[in-house]
Amino acid sequence: WNQILHSISGKFLSGELTAILGPSGAGKSTLLNILAGYISSDVQGSIKVNGFSQNTTVFKKISSYIMEDSITQPYLTVKEAMIYAANFKLGTHIKCEDKTAVVEEVIDLLGLTRCVDNYSELLSGAERKRLCIALELVNNPPVIFLDEPTTGLDDFTVKQCIDLLKKISNLNITVVLTVHQPQALLFPIFDQVYIMADGYCIYNGSPSQLVSFFPHVGYFCPSNCTPAEYIIELVNLDRSIINNFKCAIENGKINWKESVEKDTNSDIFNDPIVIQENNTDFPTSFLVQFFLLLSRRVLQMKRNRTSLYIQIFHHLLSALLVIGIFTGIGNNGSHTITIFKFCICVNVFFMFTYMMIPIILSIIFSGNVYFLTDQPKEADRFIGFSLICVSIALTSQGLGYFIGSLFSATSGSVVASLTMALLLILSCFEIGNRLDNQSDFLKKILNAVTYMRGGVIGLSSALFYKREPLMCPKDVIYCHYSQLDTFMKDMSIPETDYKYHLGHILIFMMLFHLMTYVSLKFRLDSELSSKILSYVNKIVKHKNIK
Repeated sequence: WNQILHSISGKFLSGELTAILGPSGAGKSTLLNILAGYISSDVQGSIKVNGFSQNTTVFKKISSYIMEDSITQPYLTVKEAMIYAANFKLGTHIKCEDKTAVVEEVIDLLGLTRCVDNYSELLSGAERKRLCIALELVNNPPVIFLDEPTTGLDDFTVKQCIDLLKKISNLNITVVLTVHQPQALLFPIFDQVYIMADGYCIYNGSPSQLVSFFPHVGYFCPSNCTPAEYIIELVNLDRSIINNFKCAIENGKINWKESVEKDTNSDIFNDPIVIQENNTDFPTSFLVQFFLLLSRRVLQMKRNRTSLYIQIFHHLLSALLVIGIFTGIGNNGSHTITIFKFCICVNVFFMFTYMMIPIILSIIFSGNVYFLTDQPKEADRFIGFSLICVSIALTSQGLGYFIGSLFSATSGSVVASLTMALLLILSCFEIGNRLDNQSDFLKKILNAVTYMRGGVIGLSSALFYKREPLMCPKDVIYCHYSQLDTFMKDMSIPETDYKYHLGHILIFMMLFHLMTYVSLKFRLDSELSSKILSYVNKIVKHKNIK
């Protein structure tokens, strides 16, 4: 591995707008992630907050980190998004009127009044960036970190964005952002600039003092060039001079500030004791968070009618195709094998179909195909058939979530298709053969490792188990499989109730969702993932040495 940062030092004060500058690959984002507490493994040194060692868990809870990409929730207006953020971050002990007042105050502060009733996906780039900042300001965080907030914005919008951050810092909030190279008009707005190159600090201090700093290194800033552009151009042209700047500023230990310090409190928090607290509970309980997320999701689905209509049309069309193929077979003794094919067809449909609201749509599909293919009109069998269908849908959805949490959209689509094809092959493996004891043992193993087999057998059991013999048409001389227990025996389908197979599928459903949670936890918790990767690297290196 390569060392990215090299023993840098610095100090960022509250009530100030601090910009971390530098060319690409200088280590700006890495420094920001370390300060925010998102990278802690393989980091040596100390980070202090108000003179105390940083409690990463507490600090991450009370600070805000705004990423480069402006990610907002679609199909929500600006005000609705703000209200949901207030409900999440301010807790249930604060009255709704007070939350609304906070939301309106933040909206007014960030100049979002004109677009307050617009959907977030219809906002301009600048408005979306301000909305991201507004969502973090709801609970008045003492520290805000922003990674490249001006990326993709035009010059006028960049000026508006920096002016807004300056206004926020005047509220006694520590604002730290990374910028590749600021405009000449923007550079003086910053209270402090921290310039980096190759993981070293080459300047730390006020923008107005940068010109005075150059002579100490043996350079003079030309009048036709801004100080920030000149120092970045110098280090890009000749990397060997980085050491000169680093030594002159002592790698960030010296701060070239103006002689007159600000009167604002230099502490980051009004109460320094807060950083020693170990209470990391969220303002809202798990149950409140769940219902807030559920209500938000229902509202988004209600407004995204195009997607909902497409899904309903897809399910109805698929149901009509299945009905057209298997109509009138449910009680026909000469079509017992066709009924089994019907079960496989339904199983495959729910395996490959992604559903936003699987319970409702699966019942629409299963209800139509069940009754219109003349399956037995028995409540217990219909309930069992529908439950198996819903469980297959939820389990397949959980598997899709797990694959999506591991791979990109492109790779995930390929991996999901290959995985489903393999599961489908295993679901019908050895069905239809009379098995000896050894093969029967293999069948039990395969039945335990794929939920799709449980789906095929579960649907078959719901339709066949303990059922009266099927009617044999008058024009057919002999219906060998009108006795369904004979068919189940020949097809090696265990004569068990569907509830057993339903439980088998539900175990996989819970397993896939748990695996998704662990995967997302690993990806979102950079500290945990960094530690695991660090341990893996150490194990690999140790084995290589041996």
